[in-house]
Amino acid sequence: MSMRFNDHGVLEVPEEYDDTLGTFLVLDIGDDPYKCLVGLYCVAQIEQGRSRREVVGGESVAVELTPDHAILEDHFDPSRSKSIPFAQFKSALEALWAVVCRANGEPRPSRVYRPDLAPAEGDLLLWEETFGRRHPYRGAIEGIPARGPE
Repeated sequence: MSMRFNDHGVLEVPEEYDDTLGTFLVLDIGDDPYKCLVGLYCVAQIEQGRSRREVVGGESVAVELTPDHAILEDHFDPSRSKSIPFAQFKSALEALWAVVCRANGEPRPSRVYRPDLAPAEGDLLLWEETFGRRHPYRGAIEGIPARGPE
């Protein structure tokens, strides 16, 4: 099974994903494009050698990224805290982005920031405006175009 949102809008992750990683993906990122973009930024910082340590905060699971590992700290059950390979975390987050991007493909008039755009596109521009730079995943992954929207 690949990652997907079921008919009730609940994110389902493949069984091969670790429970703690699944908890992070479902509860801390979910269908929120902005949170996913923040996580992808942290991954890119590590992968491009700009940082040796990044932290992706979450209410359920906090993730500390290093070039070799993702250390997942479960806030509710510390016995589930663990370390997984960085590449596994990166792959899961990129797969989640593809699902989130597809699920957020239509503009929603209730959005305050750029309601003319699909939520994923609006959140991309909001992220870039907030941090004053292009997102490092521009043109590198489905749903984050090299150019546009403006």
